[in-house]
Amino acid sequence: MVWSLIATWPLVLHLGDAIYGYPGDALGTISDFWWFAYALHHGAPLLYNELRGVPLGSGWETVYFDVLQVGLFAPLSYAVGPIAAYNAGMLSSYPLTAWVTFLLGRRLGMNNLAAAFAGLTYAFVPFHQEKAMVHLLHTHMELFTAFLYFGVRWRQSGSRWSLVGAGAITGLTLWTDPSLSYLLAVVIAVFFITSIVWRPHERTWTQQLRAHVVGAVAVLVVTALFVPAVLAVSTRAGAQHSGSIGGQFTSTERLSTELVTYAARTKEYLLPWHLNPLIPSSLRAYEEANRHGSSFAEMSLTIGYTVIALSIAGLLAFRRTYAAWLCVVIAVAGFVMSQPPEHVILGITIPMPSHFLFPVLPIFRVYSRFGILVLLGAALLAGFGFMALDAKLAASRRWLLALPFLLVAAEFNGVPPSHVLELLPAPAEYTWLKAQPPGTLIEYPLAIRSPDPQVGTDVEVANRVYAFYQQVHEHAMFNGATSDSAAARLAYTLDPYYLPGVAAELRSLDIRYVFVHRAAYVRFGRDPTQPVPGYRFVETLDDTDIWVAPTS
Repeated sequence: MVWSLIATWPLVLHLGDAIYGYPGDALGTISDFWWFAYALHHGAPLLYNELRGVPLGSGWETVYFDVLQVGLFAPLSYAVGPIAAYNAGMLSSYPLTAWVTFLLGRRLGMNNLAAAFAGLTYAFVPFHQEKAMVHLLHTHMELFTAFLYFGVRWRQSGSRWSLVGAGAITGLTLWTDPSLSYLLAVVIAVFFITSIVWRPHERTWTQQLRAHVVGAVAVLVVTALFVPAVLAVSTRAGAQHSGSIGGQFTSTERLSTELVTYAARTKEYLLPWHLNPLIPSSLRAYEEANRHGSSFAEMSLTIGYTVIALSIAGLLAFRRTYAAWLCVVIAVAGFVMSQPPEHVILGITIPMPSHFLFPVLPIFRVYSRFGILVLLGAALLAGFGFMALDAKLAASRRWLLALPFLLVAAEFNGVPPSHVLELLPAPAEYTWLKAQPPGTLIEYPLAIRSPDPQVGTDVEVANRVYAFYQQVHEHAMFNGATSDSAAARLAYTLDPYYLPGVAAELRSLDIRYVFVHRAAYVRFGRDPTQPVPGYRFVETLDDTDIWVAPTS
C-alpha cells in the first residue's frame, strides 16, 4: 500500500478532487459514477442517463455495464462521491494484487520473502500503473492470481471448497469486466491442461482426467450462479429503455484492422517504461514514435531486466517442478495470444489466435492485454529466481536480497513528475452555469470528421471532460451520448456552430446554453470568433465563450 501511495503521490491528499492519470476514459468512468449517485439521490433510472444527449437520448440502452459498477461503485459513489469512489477502486488494486500474488507464491512453494518479491513485482508492473490511469476495472489483476491460488490448492489437497473458491473468482471476474473474463479463460485452460499433463505417479491417466473433468464442471457450476446478475444488469431491468445483451455485444464490432493496432510487439516486452525518468530522452522519443496507433495504456508491457534475469534463474533452478512450468506455460500462452493476427516468417504467413477468434468474438479486439499473463508468469518465475538466490547466499550476505527489490523499484518507477490530475475546483464556466436556470447545454468542439484518427480521439476526450463536469453544474447537455446514438449522429451536422442553419437547429433542439472552448476550437481549425446567430453573448470565462438563447 505504501508503494502505491508513493507512485500516485499526492493523490492520497486529494481523493475527492483529483485522479491519477489524464483526461480520457477515467473521466468517462467517473461521469458514469456521478450519474449513478445522481440517480440514487433523485429516483432516476440508474442505468439510463436522462441528462446526456438531450433531447434525443443518451443511447445508454446499448451500453454494457458490469455488475460491480452497479452493485459496488454506484452505492459507493452515492456515499463518498464519484471521484473518491473511483480512487478507492484504483488504489485498492495495488495491495490486493500484491497480497493475492503473495498467497499464490506461498502455495507454489516460495518462501515469504520470495513470494513478497513476486507479489510486489506483479502489482507494480508498468502495465498495471498505466491501467490505473485509464481503466479502473482492468487494474484488478488479483483475479488471475486468485483463481490460480484456489486451483493449485485444489490440485494439492483435493479440497472441494477450493473448487468453490475458484468458481467464485471466475464469477467475480465475470462481474468485473468481459475482457478480464476472456483473459481468465486462458488462465483456466492453461491450469487444467498443465495439471492434467503433470500427473502424480500414484494416479492413472483415467483417474487424472476424471478428477479434472469433475473439477472443471464444479467451477462452471459455481460460475453459473453469477450469470443471472450479469443478465439482470445487461437487460436493463427497471430502466426506461431496454436493450438485449446480444445487441450490446454485436454493437461493439470493430474493424479487423484494429487487431493489428492493438496487438503486442515483441520489443514492447523488452523496452523500459516510457515514463521512467531514468531512461534517455531519445529512447522515450523512440517509444512515442512507435506506438503503431495504440496507446501506452495498452502497450506498456515492460517485463523489466531484473525480472527477466531472475525468471531465467528461477526456471533453471526449479525446472523439474510443476509450479515453474505452470508459470512458463501461462507466460507463453499470454505471449502468443497477444500477437497480431498474422506473422510473415520467411515468406510464409502464420496465423495467430486472434485471426481465428476475432470473427467469433468481435467484442474483444485489444489482444495486447494478454500481455498481463506474460507479466504474471515472469513475476512468479522471478520469485523462484529470488528464492534460488536466497538459498545460495550466506547468512552474512542476505542483505544483498534488498538489491532485487531496489532494482525493480527503479525500473518500474514513473515519477517524477507526478501524474496526478487536479479536477476540482471546476473551470469558471461550469461554476457560472451551476447558478443559472435549467436548460440544455451544448459544448464545442462537438464532433469533427477527419482522416486523422488522433482528431477523433481528441474530440472524444474533450466530450468526456464535458460529461465529467456535469456533476458540477447538473444541467442537461447535448454532449456525452454514446457513439451510436441519434445525438452523436446529428452532432456532426452541428459543428462548426456558425455554418448556415446550425443555430436554427440548436434552437429547434431547445439548446439554451452554448459553450465554445476557444483554444480547443482553434486547434481543430475552427473559428471561435464567429457569433452564434440568435444567441446572446454573455462573457468569456477561462477562455470559454458563453452564449445564451434569449428568453421568450
